[in-house]
Parts: sequence; structure tokens; C-alpha cells
Amino acid sequence: MADSFVFVAVIVMGPVMMGFAFWMAMRQSQKIGVKIEAYARDLGLDVHRKPPTFGVFHRLPEVVGSLQGRDLRIYQFQKGSGKNSQTWCALTMGQVPGTDLHVKLSGQGAFTKIRSFFGAKEIEVEDRGFNDRWFIETNDPDFLKVALFGKVCGAIDGSQPGNRKPKGRFELEDGNVRYEEQGSLSDADRRQRIRLAITAAQELLDVAAVHADQGGNAPPAEGESDDPRGWGVS
Repeated sequence: MADSFVFVAVIVMGPVMMGFAFWMAMRQSQKIGVKIEAYARDLGLDVHRKPPTFGVFHRLPEVVGSLQGRDLRIYQFQKGSGKNSQTWCALTMGQVPGTDLHVKLSGQGAFTKIRSFFGAKEIEVEDRGFNDRWFIETNDPDFLKVALFGKVCGAIDGSQPGNRKPKGRFELEDGNVRYEEQGSLSDADRRQRIRLAITAAQELLDVAAVHADQGGNAPPAEGESDDPRGWGVS
């Protein structure tokens, strides 16, 4: 009798618990959505609302708009799946035509040391403090060493208040800038970093515009072969 009761309880409670977990996840998603919409209003930008998946599953809105004639988008997304799924958020901004300049800026750390060991080519600029904080890669080193001067470096550093180890990374490619970092847009500090990253993205796009004005073509890398960017392992 007792065994039968346990069996029935499991059969009944299983779907109930799954339903409760689904409800909690939907509620949390809606709360994040409210914060994203408030964030968009605070930035003076628009909200792009997405229809629910299958008419049921809530989807987070995105922040969209234009600054200085450049399209901007802020959103949250997932990397990986199942147990390996991670929440990330991103800012994208562009576009500057006529340039093939490619730049990556990642926080210095163990991972960048490993990448360097396996062939990633780091460059350095005049600002030593900036070099200590950021791992810089590009397909046009001579141009970028001149272009990454005080104002641009200051805007990039300014996206990470307190001069702490950078929590996010920038990439400029095909005239578009992307900033991303791991975590949810529910976090106020993360939203503030992304707000500050908008200024850095504008500065990097201005750098790309100068590169375009100078012809927009990075020189072939020494020993360039199969890697069209010519900067080693990505």
C-alpha cells in the first residue's frame, strides 16, 4: 500500500514540479524583460519586443536604435546548450563601409596567455597601462598603434569602471563593433558597463572610418598563407 502511494505521488508531483519550474523561469524572464525595457527608455532608445516562441515561451526584448547615424542593438543570448549553456549579453554597433580593419580587445589573463602561446599575435600601444589590461590583436598593426591613442584608449578603459580586469571584450570587423560579456542584463553593473561601452564602440567606429579614408585595406601579413586576416590563431 505504501509503495503504491509513493508511486502515485511521484506520478502526480512530477508534472506539478515541472510546471512550477517552468512558471518560475517564465516569471524570471519577464522580470528581466521589464528591466531591459526600462534600460532602453533610460538610454533614449527603442524596445524591440519578440513574439513568444510557439505562442507560449516568453522571449526577452532587445534595445535598438541609432546614434550618430549608426545602428545599435543590445540583447541577451545563450551560448552552448543543456548543462553547458551560458548566459551572455552583447552590444553591436555599426556600420562603417570600405574598411577591412579587424581588431580584437580582450582582458589580459590566463586565457590570453594560452592563446598567445598557440600563435595569437598581440600588439602593444604607447599606453603601458592599457597594454597591461587589454590583449590587442589586429590585421593592421602599424595603423592601430597610431590610431589607439589617449581618447580611444580612455573610452575603452572607461567601459570598465575602476580599472579592474576587463569583464567584456570588443571586436571590430567589417565596419561593425561588438562588445560582449558573460552574464545577464538583469545585473545593474553589467548594464552600466554596456552603457559605457557605447562610447567605446563609437570611438572604434571612428577609427574604422579613418582606416577607410586611408584606403581601407590592411597590408598582407608577413608569411601570410591560408589565414586571410593574417594574424595567426583566432
